[in-house]
Amino acid sequence: LLDAYLGAIIRNPKAKILVGHTKLPSPQTLLQKGFIASEMSFFYDVCMRMPNPSWGVTANICVKSRTQNKVWFSACFPKTGGGEDVDFCLRLKRKEAWHERNSCIIAVPGAKVLHLFWNNITKQVSGWASGDTLLLEVHPELAFFAFPNWVEWMFVQTVLYLLLLMVHSLPLWLLLQSVLAVCIAELILSVIIVYQRTKFTESICNRLLQSVIGTWFLMVQDVTRLCVKLKRLQIY
Repeated sequence: LLDAYLGAIIRNPKAKILVGHTKLPSPQTLLQKGFIASEMSFFYDVCMRMPNPSWGVTANICVKSRTQNKVWFSACFPKTGGGEDVDFCLRLKRKEAWHERNSCIIAVPGAKVLHLFWNNITKQVSGWASGDTLLLEVHPELAFFAFPNWVEWMFVQTVLYLLLLMVHSLPLWLLLQSVLAVCIAELILSVIIVYQRTKFTESICNRLLQSVIGTWFLMVQDVTRLCVKLKRLQIY
């Protein structure tokens, strides 16, 4: 690990952050396989796909002259991780000249570490989502508007129903039917997408279960992000 990073530092003296390969063990349980199929660990091995990634996960990055550049990890992010690595890399890149910002973060595929799976993957995903949402406040200039996702649309439907209820008497089943339709549509679409990422060597039944589990993690992420936004009165 150190040899790989040292060699990369010598070859790239201007690089400020070196991103290594964080490898997860071969998944054994349905939960682990579903998590991998959800692609929520995309940036764990981003150094294998991008020579200059935008950021690297905290689990395996090497930072040169950390005490001299005066950029430290922010304490506002949760201890579970999530957002702190993105924030750190963005703030460090901004201290570089514009034409050097892309090259100040380089990939080092040879720097490998093994990261075990978490005991509670759902809790870990929720923690990541909580931290990621804080980036909207820390870096508002990088935020952009997008069409509401499934849970945000359900929230909008609920708010509209309550507003209309002040004027007209509407049956509750109308809201429940609408919300349920959105949830089912999201579930079906996500399962189809995640299913394509499962291994063809697995049985159809196992692949479907992994797809549902992977979709569960994605939906937990969306729900957590909305809850954090509402808690902080940040609804856009």
